[in-house]
Amino acid sequence: MNRIRPHIGLLAATLTDAFSNEFVKGAVSAAKRLETDLTVIPGKYLGIQHINDGFEAYYEYQYNVLFKYAAKARFDYIIAPVGTIAYAYDNEQKKRFLDSFSDTPVLCVASDVEGYECLEFDNGSGIISAVDYLAQHNRKHIGIMAGRSENSECTERYIAYRKGLEKNGLVFKESYLMYCDMSYDCINEAKKLLEDNPEIDAVICINDIIASVVYNAVKECSKTVGRDIAVIGFDDLPFAKDLNPPLATVRADAFLLGSVAVEKAYNYLNGIEDKRHLVETRFIPRESCFADKRFIKTPKTLFMGDTDSIKNNLKEYISDRTGSYEETMTIYEPLAELIDFLEKEFFDSTASDDSVNIAYEKIINIFPKDNSFGGETIKLYTIKESLYTWLLRNCMEENLPYIQKLLSAIENTFNQSSKSMPTRYIERTHLENLFIRDSLMFGGNLKDSYADILKRLCNVGSLTSYLYILEKPVEHHNDSEYPDEVKWLFKSFSYGAECINIPEKEQSISTYEVFNNPRLVSDRTRILIAADLFSAQTQYGLALLEPENSEFIDELELVTYQLSSAVRTLDILKNLNVILTDTRLALAMANDYQYIYCIDTNNGKLYRISA
Repeated sequence: MNRIRPHIGLLAATLTDAFSNEFVKGAVSAAKRLETDLTVIPGKYLGIQHINDGFEAYYEYQYNVLFKYAAKARFDYIIAPVGTIAYAYDNEQKKRFLDSFSDTPVLCVASDVEGYECLEFDNGSGIISAVDYLAQHNRKHIGIMAGRSENSECTERYIAYRKGLEKNGLVFKESYLMYCDMSYDCINEAKKLLEDNPEIDAVICINDIIASVVYNAVKECSKTVGRDIAVIGFDDLPFAKDLNPPLATVRADAFLLGSVAVEKAYNYLNGIEDKRHLVETRFIPRESCFADKRFIKTPKTLFMGDTDSIKNNLKEYISDRTGSYEETMTIYEPLAELIDFLEKEFFDSTASDDSVNIAYEKIINIFPKDNSFGGETIKLYTIKESLYTWLLRNCMEENLPYIQKLLSAIENTFNQSSKSMPTRYIERTHLENLFIRDSLMFGGNLKDSYADILKRLCNVGSLTSYLYILEKPVEHHNDSEYPDEVKWLFKSFSYGAECINIPEKEQSISTYEVFNNPRLVSDRTRILIAADLFSAQTQYGLALLEPENSEFIDELELVTYQLSSAVRTLDILKNLNVILTDTRLALAMANDYQYIYCIDTNNGKLYRISA
């Protein structure tokens, strides 16, 4: 298949993980902007079975079969965030994993592995700034929840912590260092750190998840986060600002990291030199480290000072409540333009109805064009009263009637956007329920049922869908090697609501053709996400799905469960049909030796011919 656009493969950990989710969204955004085809391969985590043998993690190894398929796909370039996928691996194990893609150039993300181009966060500067801040606020006994000793990013953050202590003349004790799992399963280590060191007045954590667990440990010690023990995380995941108190953290923008990774891949494939290896981080003080109030912008203080100060306050306020630079600027830029216009038209000159109309249009432009008011509405709603006060306090007296008209328009906009949220949520939930129902309802002809599975996917956000089934389901156990070669059947695909079965003689394809075949959409930049279809120890196949928007990325795991259930059900029905067919033939032959009996596999009818 001749392709004009390069085809990048993006490996990822589970998309239910906040960091991986943002990383993938950043990559998708950049791929669309650069008009580069991108296929996302979301596995889980490598090498964690011995760490977490709980029921939920028991079958997670199955998802990682997708990485084996990716090695056969012959992508033009592979982006591999081994710092998350293989956080439990040492560098030697990470290198063996990356070597499995030996025929393809690879960008190693969030880890530095010898022999591979890398892209990482600047782990040092943000941590040192955090220690500086704690020292300035008289915190003298600072511990660290350091993650896993074999993880290179954890090591870099620990080294930065030690440099920060030394820079500020603070004492380090070995008991202040606590290695731990990088997930929520670290409460025992957090409690031990605090119990063994009752003098600790601050804890730095190598990620926000660990920090959220430290909150619970502090509470169990009958102490208060922020007042008694400062807690600082790393990553600034979306939930960080919603913890109680809001979590101070080092902002490592996963969205930006994903975007830069795709840019580096694009530049490599187009012969453009790209020397970027570090993505900046910065410390965000919040109440969990008893932040100075001047750092915590509130709606009441945003509109203090001149116009430039107000715009700067708004930018910081929005940035502190969003997950990425791109989202911040999407909201901030039209808001800053509005502030400049209001000052010019209502404070410095006599306004008119045109002024009101133009200001109203600028307000509308603050919101997403697709009317998808979500977190942005909440962020903007919190500043509404302060905006009112600022306008009324500063406008020329003769402009008051125009200000009243504008305030009414603003109020109406906020009210409409807020009311639309629950309605859309209800509608989407209904569509998801229809998908769950219809994906398990089949007609009488099983051969047509593979297309039926895809029928409702367009309603839950998949523009196009492609269903591939293993010719024979593969039983795969955690302690066994997955077959190097498997045979595929391309059963069906959908363009929107149009679902098409592939003729039997055209179904047999290779792993390479799963990711590269003429039926894949080619008239636009192609963004696809792979969904592994399995049940317990059995692999059934995979689906490639084209997301309409980021909501579909959030819900991929639900879709995967339903597709897996549907394909497994079809496999059971197919096996039952074989048993029933054999039984009918055996009974017919046993009762009548004068004829040979056969069954038409297309309609299931029994025929007999003379012996």
